[in-house]
Amino acid sequence: VAKINRRAGGNPRMKWLGMALLLLAQEGPKEDFQARFAKIGKGAAGRHFSIAEFLSTAKMHLWAREQCWKALECDPDHAAARKKLGYKKGDDGWEIDASVKQEFSNQKQGDDAERIRKKYNERVEALRDLSRPFLELGHWCRKNKLEAESAAAFKKALEYDPATPGARKELGFEKDAKGG
Repeated sequence: VAKINRRAGGNPRMKWLGMALLLLAQEGPKEDFQARFAKIGKGAAGRHFSIAEFLSTAKMHLWAREQCWKALECDPDHAAARKKLGYKKGDDGWEIDASVKQEFSNQKQGDDAERIRKKYNERVEALRDLSRPFLELGHWCRKNKLEAESAAAFKKALEYDPATPGARKELGFEKDAKGG
């Protein structure tokens, strides 16, 4: 700011223009939040898609589709998840590709299905560690006075691990020792 003021000399218009350019060049907390959320989301999407691939290979297509949709919740442009759900990239974005045959049911039954379900549950359970980065993002948002964004981050942390320490309290779901 001091450098801009020196270069502007006594011209108030130049000082104002310099300050406006400086403010436009700086990334604000909301943009920083979006970048942080997107980065966490891309990692989460990859992990959901990995589970979807495991399930597709095991012929558990319904569960695989659910994981692909979860991947898209985390990263709406996850190309592999979109393709697995029957989309293709068109001129105006993603569109349904009617030529792709879609499987909508789980094809394993009995003991095979139970074995796969156990492995599936283990992999989903491993996603609990994703709650930590969302919890940290929620605290960062609170510190930067982004209340709506902090609530979104805390809720996402609870989606991955309902027992995430502090997230429930931050959202007002738990009372403190004084009853507040």
